[in-house]
Amino acid sequence: MNRIAVAAVVAALSLAACKNEAAPAGAADAPKAVEAAAPKAAGGTQVADFPVSVDLPAGAVANDPLGAPGFHSEDGSVSVMIAKVSPESPTTIDATKKGIEEFLFKKWVKSEARKDGWLLTWVGTGIDMSGNEYENYPFELVKKIGDQSWRCSGSVKSAAQLDANVKLCESLKAFAD
Repeated sequence: MNRIAVAAVVAALSLAACKNEAAPAGAADAPKAVEAAAPKAAGGTQVADFPVSVDLPAGAVANDPLGAPGFHSEDGSVSVMIAKVSPESPTTIDATKKGIEEFLFKKWVKSEARKDGWLLTWVGTGIDMSGNEYENYPFELVKKIGDQSWRCSGSVKSAAQLDANVKLCESLKAFAD
């Protein structure tokens, strides 16, 4: 029931933000409810019900439990999704880069192979709700934790935000209660 209430409040906030109307009563409590859905421990903040955690910057909250696991901030400076790497996903940095270059790609900022994965950051083209294009900064970090590879990815609107989100992704580790 709590998940449904949080989802309803987040949906109402999203609709109000899209229409530039005032948020409904009780909407101010939505970030607190979503934030409470992400357990915190000495090892960081747990990602959904996954056995991994991250070190969150101030202002970041868990994504809606009904959506993609990860974190965001109201001002858009944090936008991260975290998932297990599926068997169908590319297994090399080169194959991943080839796929990225096929869609709204402009140029590479960083392309770094690592012993257990890779870090890719690039400049791409974003499209807002009105169909206007803007420059955005996507990123993808793949790393192995235990026997599982994990992907931490997202997209933000500035190079400064890019660095902060990559730092968040690099903090991905096994969750310890």
